[in-house]
Amino acid sequence: MSAPTLYTDGGLVQTAPTLQNRNDTGSEGENLCIASNTYTFTGTEVAGAVIGIIQLPVGCVVKPHLCRIKGNGPAVTATGSLGDSGANSSATQYGSAVAVSSATLDITPTGGAALPKGWDLQADATLGTGMAWITFTLATLSTPTAGKILVFDIVFKQSV
Repeated sequence: MSAPTLYTDGGLVQTAPTLQNRNDTGSEGENLCIASNTYTFTGTEVAGAVIGIIQLPVGCVVKPHLCRIKGNGPAVTATGSLGDSGANSSATQYGSAVAVSSATLDITPTGGAALPKGWDLQADATLGTGMAWITFTLATLSTPTAGKILVFDIVFKQSV
């Protein structure tokens, strides 16, 4: 007996598309943007410091499972969390306990194996511009090295 053919909800629609049930191309073929920014360590950083990566407009959706952090060994030990400064968000919105002391790193989304879909970014009232910071908060840090770097690749969908 052969294995049954199974379909996702979207895949099932594709087996017999009609004008009424065709795919939502707005979410299926969405254009994603990548903001790549570098932070250079001074050697004076401490645990609890917040690195502002980039400001994004309200309504953008960060795709944490596609984001990356790369570095060249900026500290003996270092962990942090990826979040944003928008209303109703947190410093661990997109990833927590991310070890950043090795050479190439991937963000581990909050919740372990569960990949968050992302959230509509809300405004940071302190900016007053309809923007919010995407941030990396250093949770633990020992022996930071001046001149070493972290490169953040933040993948997001622009607001419509």
